[in-house]
Amino acid sequence: TFKLDKTDTELTDLNEQDLFTMLGLQNKKPGTIVWVYEDPTGYGAIDGWERVFLQYHRQIWSIFLNKCKAAGLRVIEYPEGNENWVWWHERNAEECVISTNENQFELPLIETGTYDCIVYWGDGTSDVITAWNKPEKKHTYATPGKYTIKVTGELSGWKFKDNNRLKFVSTDNWNGLNITTPRVFTNCANWVGKSTAVGAPTISIADFDNMFERCYSLNGDNLNSWGPQIANVTSMEEMFINCYNFNRRLDNWDVSNVTSLKKTFKNAYSFDQTLNTWNVGNVLWLSDTFYGCQQLNQSFSEWRPLNCTTTSRMFFDCPNFNGRLNDWSDSLDNLSDVSQMFEYCSNFNQPLYSWDVSNVTNFSRMFRFCGKYNQ
Repeated sequence: TFKLDKTDTELTDLNEQDLFTMLGLQNKKPGTIVWVYEDPTGYGAIDGWERVFLQYHRQIWSIFLNKCKAAGLRVIEYPEGNENWVWWHERNAEECVISTNENQFELPLIETGTYDCIVYWGDGTSDVITAWNKPEKKHTYATPGKYTIKVTGELSGWKFKDNNRLKFVSTDNWNGLNITTPRVFTNCANWVGKSTAVGAPTISIADFDNMFERCYSLNGDNLNSWGPQIANVTSMEEMFINCYNFNRRLDNWDVSNVTSLKKTFKNAYSFDQTLNTWNVGNVLWLSDTFYGCQQLNQSFSEWRPLNCTTTSRMFFDCPNFNGRLNDWSDSLDNLSDVSQMFEYCSNFNQPLYSWDVSNVTNFSRMFRFCGKYNQ
């Protein structure tokens, strides 16, 4: 289902002391996107884009985020530290392209895709699509509104890149879709989803990195039904990063071939679902996996991270977390870095006495600001 209307996106200059009111953000309408870039070197112009600069204290940053959320604003953080911000800059620029008007929708087909399908546009009309660049993939409606689009036939290849991603709101049936490229749903900021969605797409890729990144509103569409199809996936880095509202079951997913869960749920503030059935035996990296999951409080007693080398910041800033982990005792032979693993886990107070940490070389700030820890 796609909703056609106007969407306000803009870049907002942010200085380190301005935070909220001095920026005039209180006058912005809900839905405005605030772009934030952390860089200690200063601020200026980058390839025609305005760089947004902020050096923040953690508590001030939290207050700023809460004010933005209360005002209905959406905050997008550029990568931190030494990440490749140029690549992100180029990618976000591409995704801000306006390709359709408020009464139009364009199917997000890709050049490498295969198509032989009939599209029913939800207004009584239909088109046959046999190639990614057929002009019929863009449809103009008589009036803006909410329309349910039905596709029958072969639909192999799908990726949102422009403003059409902001028009996608839910799915009724996943069957028939073949996911053949990474980052299919990245920045689908208005995708909410339904509890009644059924089926599962065919997943023909191993890379699920950033697949649902910045889907701020997502909290439905029964992704748990994708379970067996996930068996082909080997990487889930930043998969649900900044999915602020997401809190749905994923326990049916087969992650037995996944090797990286870096930042998978970072800043998924609402997420609190059991993942105890996940087979993480092949995972090498659990760094930042649940970073900033404010509501998370689940047991991971059944996990056996046999090949994991780092759990750095795994539960960083999970203030409600007090889950059982002591059963990992015989699964930590390859672990070398547990730095900041529980930092800011203010309620964590679980025994870890059975852990074999003989190969760990970095314990830095592992229990920092764990006010209740007494083991």
